[in-house]
Amino acid sequence: MNIGFKDLPVRDKTFFFAGLIGLIFITFTILFVSVINFVEAKWLQTILFLFFSLIFPIAVFHILQKYSLIFIRPVNEPAEHDGFITGPKDTTARACSFYNDEFHSMSQAFHEMLDQIQQQDMEIKKKEREYNQLYEESQKVEKIYRSLIHSSADPIMIYDIQGQITYISPAFTSTFQWTMAEALQMDARFVPPSELPALQSIFTDLIRNNRTFNEYETKRYTKNGEMLEVNISASCFDDHMGKPAGILMILRDVSERNRLESQLIQSQKMEAIGTLAGGIAHDFNNILGAMMGYAEMMLMDIDENSVQYNYLQQVMSAGMRAKDLVKQILTFSRQKEQDRKPMMLDKVVAEALNLLRASLPTTIDIRIKLDSVQGSIMADPTQVHQILMNLCTNAAHAMENKGVLEVALEDDEVMNDRKKNDLEPGEYIKLAVKDTGKGMDQAIIKRIFEPYFTTKEQGKGTGMGLAVVHGIVKSYGGTIRVHSDIGVGTVFEVFFPKVKTHIDSKTKDLKPLPTGSERILFVDDEKALVDLGGSMLERLGYQVITRTSPLEAVEAFKNNPNSFDLVITDMTMPQMTGDILAREIMKIKPDIPVILCTGYSELMTEEKASASGIRDFFMKPFVLRDLAGTIRTVLDLSERGS
Repeated sequence: MNIGFKDLPVRDKTFFFAGLIGLIFITFTILFVSVINFVEAKWLQTILFLFFSLIFPIAVFHILQKYSLIFIRPVNEPAEHDGFITGPKDTTARACSFYNDEFHSMSQAFHEMLDQIQQQDMEIKKKEREYNQLYEESQKVEKIYRSLIHSSADPIMIYDIQGQITYISPAFTSTFQWTMAEALQMDARFVPPSELPALQSIFTDLIRNNRTFNEYETKRYTKNGEMLEVNISASCFDDHMGKPAGILMILRDVSERNRLESQLIQSQKMEAIGTLAGGIAHDFNNILGAMMGYAEMMLMDIDENSVQYNYLQQVMSAGMRAKDLVKQILTFSRQKEQDRKPMMLDKVVAEALNLLRASLPTTIDIRIKLDSVQGSIMADPTQVHQILMNLCTNAAHAMENKGVLEVALEDDEVMNDRKKNDLEPGEYIKLAVKDTGKGMDQAIIKRIFEPYFTTKEQGKGTGMGLAVVHGIVKSYGGTIRVHSDIGVGTVFEVFFPKVKTHIDSKTKDLKPLPTGSERILFVDDEKALVDLGGSMLERLGYQVITRTSPLEAVEAFKNNPNSFDLVITDMTMPQMTGDILAREIMKIKPDIPVILCTGYSELMTEEKASASGIRDFFMKPFVLRDLAGTIRTVLDLSERGS
């Protein structure tokens, strides 16, 4: 096996050069000694000494220079390339070794280190590119999220894990009026004290269990102190380490939604009350009809000076009050189009107070003063009822169902040279409702007419009563004022503009009951009313055929149509309603007059009855004079027409 000089270890090469230098030294020493022995001249010895002294170092220098090429260059070359660390990081540079020795192994190890550095540098650059790409994407996503938060119509808040506000969206400022700077310092002023435990519980649950809360309804304050009903959705978000970093909360103002829902529920309640009142009115009017009808017939047979006559008069009077009471209940509960007409306010107020007397407790002393007003107003009686009932029921609530309730009417005038509470100059009737309740402060008075503002307990008021009253009065061109003292009571004053229309309120002189001898078909499903109607008509001189079944009535008429001069029928009956019965009879005899009567029906009005060919329409319970007059009028018109 041939081993060259380049393959020798460094140690052997070092021994070789050291031996070579030693050999040269010995050689020069022997030559110098030998030459000195042959030369005796001192000057020549000196020259030879100087010659050998010069030649020996030169030889040693050449040997060391060669040693440097062999040993020092492999060490210097890696050092010459250390610029890859502090310079442009050129990891492709390589040190070249001409010898297969330790320096060659060191160079190989150095090259492997450079390869590893180059590989790691490439991986770092790759990760740097990936990081830059992720950073750009995160910036885009952050812009999108910021845009979503800023453009959200719902207020958005961000809390840190200590529960401190760190961000609010523009919608939050718009809804609650708090600025960012104010929100960062407002602590719990935004949250009602009663809601703080629930909020703390939500925060704890969100952070510990990473839960999400959706559709949690609560309340929050605005900057001006207004309480809003809000729907909250909240979730916990993490930091880059996966640890909880804060809470994102979205709030939706549902005050308006709840108001509309309450309004819808209230509307449905009123519709249900109207339906219930209609059903009760029909049955109650039928009962009243029998009671009042028989009482009226007994009055006709009893001496007017007897005690029994007075008793029956009281029965008739109570029946008329009951009739008016049913009418007022229907007026209040029924939803209908506004029907303004000239009316005497004192009469409508008196009717409404009669209804209120039945609904308010006897512990409230109702004092009325209605005699001092002159003139009429243009209004809907139903709405006037609504105004008075709202004001009086509020007064009763303020007095906690014990105290004095005063209702008064008086004339008032606004002069041309001044305006009073947005009233145009002119004449007015002032309705005053005064109570001895606990009174109100100015803060409540300022908001008293706001929709859905109420001082009553939850479930005991909708907050719509006074708002509706205010709207009605304003639509009439009037106004409403409030005076109140804490612990003394409250006075509501409503001003109605007068209209120059004369309403004749005198009672007409009673004339003798109109009678006749015609033949009448009387139809009602109530046996008591059929018997009563037959007796009344016979007392008036008419020939009466009665039926309790509309089908039997049609059959009786069909058998001998020319023997009947008039048909009187109830509206609400089983098997066939009164309007259908009238239609079937008029198919048989088109010119037969028909009178329709009913205790209550939403399906039939006087206008609809007239359009169907029915000659007249009136409500139960009826008194004998009304029935006699209507029958005679219809028969006389029918005879003239024929």
